[in-house]
Amino acid sequence: MSFNLKDKPLSIQIWIILGVILGGIAIIISIIIPIILRSSFTRETYARLEDAQEYLINYGNLEEELFDNYFSIPKENNRLNTPPFRIVRHTLITPEGMMVGSNTPVQYGELFVQDALKQSREVKNYEHKLDERELFYLIRKVNIEGNPFYLVSYISSTYRDNLVEIIFNQLIKLLIIITAVSWLASFLLTRYLTRPLKKLEGKVKNIANKKWDVPVDLNRNDEIGKLGKTIDWMRKQLIERNEKQQEFLQEASHEMKTPIMVIRSYIQSLMDGIIPKEEMDKTLKNMEDETFKMEKRVNSLLNITKMDHLANQSLQLEKVKLNELILKKVNRFEWRNVEMDWELDLTELSLQCDREKIEVVLDNLFDNQLKYAENKVKVNLYKEDGEILIKVYNDGPKIKEENKEKIFKKFQKGKDGEYGLGLAISKFIIELHEGEIWVENENKGVSFYIKIPSK
Repeated sequence: MSFNLKDKPLSIQIWIILGVILGGIAIIISIIIPIILRSSFTRETYARLEDAQEYLINYGNLEEELFDNYFSIPKENNRLNTPPFRIVRHTLITPEGMMVGSNTPVQYGELFVQDALKQSREVKNYEHKLDERELFYLIRKVNIEGNPFYLVSYISSTYRDNLVEIIFNQLIKLLIIITAVSWLASFLLTRYLTRPLKKLEGKVKNIANKKWDVPVDLNRNDEIGKLGKTIDWMRKQLIERNEKQQEFLQEASHEMKTPIMVIRSYIQSLMDGIIPKEEMDKTLKNMEDETFKMEKRVNSLLNITKMDHLANQSLQLEKVKLNELILKKVNRFEWRNVEMDWELDLTELSLQCDREKIEVVLDNLFDNQLKYAENKVKVNLYKEDGEILIKVYNDGPKIKEENKEKIFKKFQKGKDGEYGLGLAISKFIIELHEGEIWVENENKGVSFYIKIPSK
Protein backbone atom coordinates (compact mmCIF):
# COMPACT_ATOMS: atom_id res chain seq x y z
CA MET A 1 0.00 0.00 0.00
CA SER A 2 1.62 3.25 -1.15
CA PHE A 3 1.95 6.23 1.17
CA ASN A 4 0.44 9.45 -0.12
CA LEU A 5 0.96 12.52 2.06
CA LYS A 6 -1.96 14.33 0.40
CA ASP A 7 -4.35 11.67 1.69
CA LYS A 8 -3.45 12.40 5.31
CA PRO A 9 -5.17 15.03 7.50
CA LEU A 10 -3.69 18.51 7.36
CA SER A 11 -2.36 18.21 10.92
CA ILE A 12 -0.44 15.04 10.03
CA GLN A 13 0.89 16.70 6.88
CA ILE A 14 2.20 19.68 8.86
CA TRP A 15 3.81 17.44 11.48
CA ILE A 16 5.45 15.19 8.90
CA ILE A 17 6.74 18.11 6.83
CA LEU A 18 8.05 19.86 9.95
CA GLY A 19 9.67 16.61 11.12
CA VAL A 20 11.40 16.14 7.78
CA ILE A 21 12.64 19.73 7.79
CA LEU A 22 13.92 19.57 11.36
CA GLY A 23 15.45 16.15 10.76
CA GLY A 24 17.26 17.46 7.71
CA ILE A 25 18.51 20.45 9.67
CA ALA A 26 19.73 18.17 12.48
CA ILE A 27 21.64 15.97 10.03
CA ILE A 28 23.21 18.99 8.34
CA ILE A 29 24.19 20.48 11.70
CA SER A 30 25.66 17.19 12.95
CA ILE A 31 27.83 16.92 9.82
CA ILE A 32 28.78 20.49 8.99
CA ILE A 33 29.07 22.19 12.39
CA PRO A 34 31.82 19.90 13.78
CA ILE A 35 33.81 20.38 10.58
CA ILE A 36 33.40 24.15 10.77
CA LEU A 37 34.26 24.23 14.47
CA ARG A 38 37.34 22.05 14.06
CA SER A 39 38.55 24.18 11.18
CA SER A 40 37.96 27.40 13.11
CA PHE A 41 39.62 26.14 16.29
CA THR A 42 42.53 24.73 14.30
CA ARG A 43 43.21 28.19 12.90
CA GLU A 44 42.81 29.61 16.39
CA THR A 45 45.26 27.01 17.76
CA TYR A 46 47.96 28.01 15.28
CA ALA A 47 47.29 31.67 16.04
CA ARG A 48 47.72 30.88 19.73
CA LEU A 49 50.98 29.06 19.06
CA GLU A 50 52.28 31.99 17.02
CA ASP A 51 51.25 34.50 19.66
CA ALA A 52 52.95 32.43 22.36
CA GLN A 53 56.18 32.27 20.36
CA GLU A 54 56.20 35.97 19.55
CA TYR A 55 55.54 36.86 23.16
CA LEU A 56 58.35 34.58 24.30
CA ILE A 57 60.74 36.05 21.75
CA ASN A 58 59.77 39.73 22.13
CA TYR A 59 58.88 40.06 25.79
CA GLY A 60 60.27 36.99 27.58
CA ASN A 61 63.76 35.72 28.27
CA LEU A 62 64.12 32.95 25.74
CA GLU A 63 67.34 31.58 27.21
CA GLU A 64 66.05 31.63 30.77
CA GLU A 65 62.65 30.20 29.89
CA LEU A 66 63.99 27.27 27.91
CA PHE A 67 67.37 26.49 29.46
CA ASP A 68 66.82 27.29 33.12
CA ASN A 69 63.14 26.45 33.68
CA TYR A 70 62.39 23.73 31.21
CA PHE A 71 65.49 21.66 31.58
CA SER A 72 66.64 22.22 35.17
CA ILE A 73 64.31 19.45 36.38
CA PRO A 74 65.14 16.16 34.63
CA LYS A 75 62.37 13.63 34.01
CA GLU A 76 63.02 9.94 34.49
CA ASN A 77 60.29 8.75 32.07
CA ASN A 78 59.81 11.50 29.56
CA ARG A 79 57.82 9.25 27.17
CA LEU A 80 54.87 9.51 29.57
CA ASN A 81 55.43 13.18 30.24
CA THR A 82 52.62 14.68 28.15
CA PRO A 83 52.14 18.36 28.94
CA PRO A 84 48.68 19.63 29.97
CA PHE A 85 46.61 20.10 26.85
CA ARG A 86 45.72 23.72 27.60
CA ILE A 87 49.35 24.82 27.91
CA VAL A 88 51.56 25.85 25.00
CA ARG A 89 54.98 24.22 25.47
CA HIS A 90 58.27 25.12 23.81
CA THR A 91 61.52 23.36 22.97
CA LEU A 92 64.73 24.05 21.03
CA ILE A 93 66.43 21.99 18.34
CA THR A 94 69.98 22.54 17.14
CA PRO A 95 70.85 22.57 13.42
CA GLU A 96 72.46 19.17 14.05
CA GLY A 97 69.12 17.74 15.18
CA MET A 98 69.86 17.66 18.90
CA MET A 99 67.12 18.53 21.39
CA VAL A 100 68.19 20.98 24.07
CA GLY A 101 67.21 19.41 27.37
CA SER A 102 64.91 16.47 27.92
CA ASN A 103 61.56 18.00 28.92
CA THR A 104 59.80 17.19 25.61
CA PRO A 105 58.38 13.64 25.26
CA VAL A 106 60.55 11.45 23.04
CA GLN A 107 57.77 10.63 20.54
CA TYR A 108 57.21 14.38 20.09
CA GLY A 109 60.91 15.20 19.89
CA GLU A 110 61.63 12.73 17.12
CA LEU A 111 58.82 14.25 15.05
CA PHE A 112 59.99 17.82 15.73
CA VAL A 113 63.60 17.05 14.75
CA GLN A 114 62.57 15.34 11.54
CA ASP A 115 60.36 18.26 10.40
CA ALA A 116 62.75 20.99 11.60
CA LEU A 117 65.70 19.69 9.61
CA LYS A 118 63.56 19.58 6.46
CA GLN A 119 62.09 23.07 6.92
CA SER A 120 63.32 25.74 4.55
CA ARG A 121 60.86 28.49 5.49
CA GLU A 122 61.34 30.84 8.40
CA VAL A 123 58.11 29.77 10.10
CA LYS A 124 55.85 26.83 9.31
CA ASN A 125 52.75 25.18 10.83
CA TYR A 126 52.49 21.43 11.29
CA GLU A 127 49.75 19.00 12.24
CA HIS A 128 50.34 15.35 13.01
CA LYS A 129 48.21 12.54 14.42
CA LEU A 130 49.93 10.93 17.37
CA ASP A 131 48.65 8.72 20.19
CA GLU A 132 45.07 8.90 18.86
CA ARG A 133 45.15 12.66 19.02
CA GLU A 134 46.43 15.44 16.84
CA LEU A 135 49.47 17.47 17.70
CA PHE A 136 49.71 21.06 16.46
CA TYR A 137 53.16 22.67 16.43
CA LEU A 138 54.90 25.69 15.01
CA ILE A 139 58.61 25.62 14.06
CA ARG A 140 60.46 28.94 13.79
CA LYS A 141 64.13 29.63 13.07
CA VAL A 142 65.69 31.74 15.88
CA ASN A 143 69.12 32.89 17.04
CA ILE A 144 70.24 32.63 20.67
CA GLU A 145 73.50 34.39 21.49
CA GLY A 146 74.46 34.20 17.82
CA ASN A 147 73.73 30.47 17.52
CA PRO A 148 70.94 29.19 15.21
CA PHE A 149 68.18 27.07 16.70
CA TYR A 150 64.72 25.86 15.79
CA LEU A 151 62.08 27.05 18.27
CA VAL A 152 59.21 24.57 18.46
CA SER A 153 55.91 25.52 20.14
CA TYR A 154 53.32 22.80 20.46
CA ILE A 155 49.91 21.99 21.92
CA SER A 156 47.68 18.92 21.88
CA SER A 157 44.40 18.74 19.89
CA THR A 158 42.64 17.72 23.09
CA TYR A 159 42.07 21.40 23.77
CA ARG A 160 40.48 21.94 20.38
CA ASP A 161 38.44 18.73 20.51
CA ASN A 162 37.09 19.53 23.95
CA LEU A 163 35.97 22.95 22.77
CA VAL A 164 34.29 21.43 19.70
CA GLU A 165 32.54 18.85 21.83
CA ILE A 166 31.33 21.42 24.34
CA ILE A 167 29.95 23.77 21.68
CA PHE A 168 28.48 20.93 19.63
CA ASN A 169 26.70 19.51 22.69
CA GLN A 170 25.28 22.94 23.41
CA LEU A 171 24.04 23.20 19.83
CA ILE A 172 22.41 19.78 20.05
CA LYS A 173 20.62 20.79 23.25
CA LEU A 174 19.51 24.00 21.58
CA LEU A 175 18.26 22.02 18.56
CA ILE A 176 16.28 19.70 20.83
CA ILE A 177 14.65 22.68 22.50
CA ILE A 178 13.89 24.29 19.13
CA THR A 179 12.41 21.01 17.88
CA ALA A 180 10.17 20.69 20.92
CA VAL A 181 9.02 24.29 20.62
CA SER A 182 8.47 23.86 16.87
CA TRP A 183 6.35 20.74 17.36
CA LEU A 184 4.28 22.55 19.95
CA ALA A 185 3.93 25.54 17.63
CA SER A 186 2.94 23.27 14.74
CA PHE A 187 0.32 21.61 16.93
CA LEU A 188 -1.18 24.97 17.83
CA LEU A 189 -0.90 26.18 14.22
CA THR A 190 -2.61 23.02 12.98
CA ARG A 191 -5.51 23.49 15.36
CA TYR A 192 -5.73 27.14 14.36
CA LEU A 193 -5.85 26.29 10.64
CA THR A 194 -7.94 23.13 10.69
CA ARG A 195 -10.68 24.47 12.94
CA PRO A 196 -12.06 26.95 10.36
CA LEU A 197 -11.45 24.44 7.57
CA LYS A 198 -13.54 21.82 9.38
CA LYS A 199 -16.20 24.44 9.95
CA LEU A 200 -16.01 25.35 6.27
CA GLU A 201 -16.33 21.68 5.34
CA GLY A 202 -19.62 21.50 7.24
CA LYS A 203 -20.88 24.63 5.48
CA VAL A 204 -20.01 23.21 2.06
CA LYS A 205 -21.83 19.97 2.91
CA ASN A 206 -24.90 22.05 3.77
CA ILE A 207 -24.68 23.72 0.37
CA ALA A 208 -24.30 20.33 -1.32
CA ASN A 209 -27.44 19.17 0.52
CA LYS A 210 -29.27 22.32 -0.66
CA LYS A 211 -29.38 23.81 2.85
CA TRP A 212 -28.75 27.23 1.41
CA ASP A 213 -30.34 29.21 4.22
CA VAL A 214 -27.26 28.85 6.45
CA PRO A 215 -24.71 31.60 5.66
CA VAL A 216 -20.98 30.89 5.46
CA ASP A 217 -19.36 33.35 7.85
CA LEU A 218 -15.98 32.49 9.38
CA ASN A 219 -15.44 35.97 10.86
CA ARG A 220 -11.88 36.32 9.54
CA ASN A 221 -10.17 38.23 6.73
CA ASP A 222 -7.24 35.97 5.83
CA GLU A 223 -7.11 33.56 2.87
CA ILE A 224 -9.40 31.09 4.66
CA GLY A 225 -11.85 33.89 5.38
CA LYS A 226 -11.74 34.98 1.73
CA LEU A 227 -12.42 31.39 0.69
CA GLY A 228 -15.40 31.34 3.04
CA LYS A 229 -16.72 34.59 1.55
CA THR A 230 -16.34 33.16 -1.96
CA ILE A 231 -18.28 30.05 -0.95
CA ASP A 232 -20.96 32.23 0.61
CA TRP A 233 -21.15 34.22 -2.63
CA MET A 234 -21.61 30.90 -4.45
CA ARG A 235 -24.37 30.00 -1.99
CA LYS A 236 -26.20 33.24 -2.76
CA GLN A 237 -25.78 32.65 -6.49
CA LEU A 238 -27.29 29.19 -6.11
CA ILE A 239 -30.21 30.61 -4.17
CA GLU A 240 -30.81 33.27 -6.80
CA ARG A 241 -30.45 30.82 -9.66
CA ASN A 242 -32.72 28.28 -7.99
CA GLU A 243 -35.40 30.90 -7.33
CA LYS A 244 -35.28 32.17 -10.90
CA GLN A 245 -35.22 28.65 -12.30
CA GLN A 246 -38.20 27.61 -10.22
CA GLU A 247 -40.06 30.75 -11.22
CA PHE A 248 -39.15 30.12 -14.84
CA LEU A 249 -40.31 26.50 -14.74
CA GLN A 250 -43.58 27.43 -13.09
CA GLU A 251 -44.35 30.17 -15.58
CA ALA A 252 -43.16 28.09 -18.53
CA SER A 253 -45.32 25.18 -17.41
CA HIS A 254 -48.31 27.46 -17.00
CA GLU A 255 -47.69 29.10 -20.38
CA MET A 256 -47.43 25.69 -22.03
CA LYS A 257 -50.67 24.60 -20.44
CA THR A 258 -52.63 27.47 -22.02
CA PRO A 259 -51.77 26.80 -25.70
CA ILE A 260 -52.31 23.07 -25.16
CA MET A 261 -55.80 23.75 -23.81
CA VAL A 262 -56.53 26.15 -26.70
CA ILE A 263 -55.32 23.69 -29.33
CA ARG A 264 -57.26 20.89 -27.69
CA SER A 265 -60.45 22.98 -27.66
CA TYR A 266 -60.01 23.83 -31.35
CA ILE A 267 -59.45 20.19 -32.23
CA GLN A 268 -62.52 19.17 -30.24
CA SER A 269 -64.59 21.84 -32.00
CA LEU A 270 -63.38 20.66 -35.39
CA MET A 271 -64.25 17.09 -34.53
CA ASP A 272 -67.71 18.14 -33.38
CA GLY A 273 -68.24 20.31 -36.48
CA ILE A 274 -68.98 23.38 -34.36
CA ILE A 275 -66.61 25.73 -36.22
CA PRO A 276 -68.14 27.10 -39.45
CA LYS A 277 -66.32 26.36 -42.68
CA GLU A 278 -65.60 30.01 -43.35
CA GLU A 279 -63.80 30.25 -39.96
CA MET A 280 -61.58 27.27 -40.70
CA ASP A 281 -58.57 29.25 -41.95
CA LYS A 282 -58.70 31.56 -38.96
CA THR A 283 -58.97 28.60 -36.61
CA LEU A 284 -55.96 26.88 -38.17
CA LYS A 285 -53.98 30.14 -37.95
CA ASN A 286 -54.80 30.41 -34.26
CA MET A 287 -53.76 26.82 -33.75
CA GLU A 288 -50.47 27.54 -35.52
CA ASP A 289 -49.84 30.57 -33.31
CA GLU A 290 -50.51 28.55 -30.18
CA THR A 291 -48.24 25.77 -31.44
CA PHE A 292 -45.48 28.31 -32.05
CA LYS A 293 -45.87 29.62 -28.49
CA MET A 294 -45.65 26.13 -27.11
CA GLU A 295 -42.58 25.43 -29.25
CA LYS A 296 -40.85 28.48 -27.77
CA ARG A 297 -41.63 27.27 -24.24
CA VAL A 298 -40.26 23.82 -25.04
CA ASN A 299 -37.09 25.37 -26.48
CA SER A 300 -36.71 27.43 -23.33
CA LEU A 301 -36.97 24.31 -21.19
CA LEU A 302 -34.41 22.55 -23.35
CA ASN A 303 -32.06 25.51 -23.03
CA ILE A 304 -31.92 25.01 -19.25
CA THR A 305 -29.80 21.90 -19.68
CA LYS A 306 -28.01 23.11 -22.79
CA MET A 307 -25.46 25.21 -20.93
CA ASP A 308 -24.50 22.34 -18.62
CA HIS A 309 -24.25 20.11 -21.68
CA LEU A 310 -22.00 22.61 -23.44
CA ALA A 311 -19.84 23.06 -20.33
CA ASN A 312 -19.04 19.35 -20.26
CA GLN A 313 -18.15 19.20 -23.94
CA SER A 314 -14.75 20.01 -25.38
CA LEU A 315 -14.55 22.22 -28.45
CA GLN A 316 -14.52 20.33 -31.74
CA LEU A 317 -12.42 22.78 -33.72
CA GLU A 318 -12.51 23.00 -37.48
CA LYS A 319 -11.95 25.66 -40.11
CA VAL A 320 -15.28 27.39 -40.78
CA LYS A 321 -16.04 30.04 -43.41
CA LEU A 322 -17.97 32.48 -41.27
CA ASN A 323 -19.38 34.52 -44.16
CA GLU A 324 -20.99 31.41 -45.67
CA LEU A 325 -22.30 30.24 -42.29
CA ILE A 326 -23.87 33.65 -41.52
CA LEU A 327 -25.47 33.81 -44.99
CA LYS A 328 -26.93 30.34 -44.50
CA LYS A 329 -28.45 31.32 -41.15
CA VAL A 330 -29.88 34.59 -42.47
CA ASN A 331 -31.60 32.71 -45.31
CA ARG A 332 -33.29 30.48 -42.76
CA PHE A 333 -34.48 33.42 -40.64
CA GLU A 334 -35.83 35.51 -43.52
CA TRP A 335 -38.97 33.37 -43.79
CA ARG A 336 -39.83 34.11 -40.15
CA ASN A 337 -40.64 37.70 -41.12
CA VAL A 338 -40.67 38.35 -44.84
CA GLU A 339 -41.17 42.07 -44.29
CA MET A 340 -37.91 42.43 -42.34
CA ASP A 341 -35.09 44.09 -44.28
CA TRP A 342 -31.82 42.17 -43.91
CA GLU A 343 -28.67 44.07 -44.90
CA LEU A 344 -25.41 42.06 -45.11
CA ASP A 345 -21.82 43.25 -45.35
CA LEU A 346 -19.72 40.10 -45.02
CA THR A 347 -15.98 39.91 -45.55
CA GLU A 348 -14.74 36.50 -46.60
CA LEU A 349 -13.21 35.20 -43.38
CA SER A 350 -12.47 31.78 -41.90
CA LEU A 351 -12.19 30.86 -38.22
CA GLN A 352 -10.91 27.80 -36.35
CA CYS A 353 -13.95 27.13 -34.17
CA ASP A 354 -16.64 24.67 -33.14
CA ARG A 355 -19.15 24.94 -35.97
CA GLU A 356 -22.10 23.51 -34.02
CA LYS A 357 -21.65 25.89 -31.10
CA ILE A 358 -21.15 28.95 -33.31
CA GLU A 359 -24.38 28.03 -35.10
CA VAL A 360 -26.14 28.06 -31.70
CA VAL A 361 -24.79 31.59 -31.11
CA LEU A 362 -26.00 32.85 -34.49
CA ASP A 363 -29.43 31.22 -34.02
CA ASN A 364 -29.89 32.86 -30.63
CA LEU A 365 -28.59 36.22 -31.83
CA PHE A 366 -30.74 36.40 -34.98
CA ASP A 367 -33.80 35.20 -33.09
CA ASN A 368 -33.26 38.06 -30.64
CA GLN A 369 -33.02 40.59 -33.51
CA LEU A 370 -36.31 39.49 -35.03
CA LYS A 371 -37.97 39.79 -31.65
CA TYR A 372 -37.01 43.46 -31.19
CA ALA A 373 -36.27 44.88 -34.66
CA GLU A 374 -38.87 47.14 -36.27
CA ASN A 375 -37.86 47.13 -39.92
CA LYS A 376 -34.17 46.38 -40.34
CA VAL A 377 -31.45 43.95 -39.28
CA LYS A 378 -27.89 44.57 -40.43
CA VAL A 379 -25.04 42.05 -40.15
CA ASN A 380 -21.37 42.99 -40.59
CA LEU A 381 -18.41 40.60 -40.61
CA TYR A 382 -14.90 42.09 -40.66
CA LYS A 383 -11.41 41.78 -39.23
CA GLU A 384 -9.76 44.32 -36.97
CA ASP A 385 -6.37 44.18 -35.17
CA GLY A 386 -6.03 40.46 -35.82
CA GLU A 387 -9.48 39.68 -34.39
CA ILE A 388 -12.72 38.72 -36.12
CA LEU A 389 -15.75 40.88 -35.32
CA ILE A 390 -19.41 40.21 -35.97
CA LYS A 391 -21.76 43.17 -35.59
CA VAL A 392 -25.52 42.59 -35.62
CA TYR A 393 -27.68 45.73 -35.63
CA ASN A 394 -31.44 46.09 -35.27
CA ASP A 395 -33.51 49.27 -35.32
CA GLY A 396 -35.55 48.32 -32.26
CA PRO A 397 -35.76 50.05 -28.87
CA LYS A 398 -32.60 50.89 -26.96
CA ILE A 399 -31.49 48.89 -23.94
CA LYS A 400 -31.29 50.56 -20.55
CA GLU A 401 -27.74 50.97 -19.33
CA GLU A 402 -28.39 48.89 -16.20
CA ASN A 403 -29.67 46.02 -18.36
CA LYS A 404 -26.68 45.74 -20.71
CA GLU A 405 -25.03 43.13 -18.50
CA LYS A 406 -28.20 41.51 -17.21
CA ILE A 407 -29.42 40.40 -20.63
CA PHE A 408 -26.48 37.98 -20.82
CA LYS A 409 -27.40 36.31 -17.53
CA LYS A 410 -29.61 33.27 -17.03
CA PHE A 411 -33.36 33.53 -16.52
CA GLN A 412 -33.62 37.24 -17.31
CA LYS A 413 -37.07 38.36 -18.44
CA GLY A 414 -37.23 39.83 -21.88
CA LYS A 415 -39.97 41.22 -24.06
CA ASP A 416 -43.52 40.73 -22.74
CA GLY A 417 -42.15 39.28 -19.49
CA GLU A 418 -40.79 36.19 -21.20
CA TYR A 419 -37.70 34.39 -19.94
CA GLY A 420 -34.74 33.75 -22.19
CA LEU A 421 -31.49 31.83 -22.03
CA GLY A 422 -30.29 32.39 -25.58
CA LEU A 423 -27.96 35.32 -24.91
CA ALA A 424 -26.56 33.66 -21.77
CA ILE A 425 -25.76 30.55 -23.81
CA SER A 426 -24.24 32.69 -26.56
CA LYS A 427 -21.99 34.47 -24.07
CA PHE A 428 -20.89 31.15 -22.62
CA ILE A 429 -19.99 29.73 -26.05
CA ILE A 430 -18.09 32.84 -27.14
CA GLU A 431 -16.06 32.78 -23.93
CA LEU A 432 -15.24 29.12 -24.61
CA HIS A 433 -13.66 30.41 -27.83
CA GLU A 434 -11.69 33.00 -25.78
CA GLY A 435 -13.83 35.79 -27.20
CA GLU A 436 -16.31 38.29 -25.84
CA ILE A 437 -19.81 39.52 -26.61
CA TRP A 438 -21.43 42.82 -25.64
CA VAL A 439 -24.18 45.23 -26.66
CA GLU A 440 -24.14 48.96 -27.48
CA ASN A 441 -26.94 51.44 -28.09
CA GLU A 442 -26.85 53.30 -31.42
CA ASN A 443 -28.48 56.58 -32.39
CA LYS A 444 -31.44 54.50 -33.44
CA GLY A 445 -31.42 50.91 -32.43
CA VAL A 446 -29.05 48.44 -30.82
CA SER A 447 -25.88 46.61 -31.97
CA PHE A 448 -24.55 43.34 -30.64
CA TYR A 449 -20.81 42.74 -31.03
CA ILE A 450 -18.90 39.46 -31.04
CA LYS A 451 -15.10 39.47 -30.98
CA ILE A 452 -13.10 36.26 -31.40
CA PRO A 453 -9.31 35.98 -31.75
CA SER A 454 -8.31 34.91 -35.25
CA LYS A 455 -6.41 31.62 -35.10
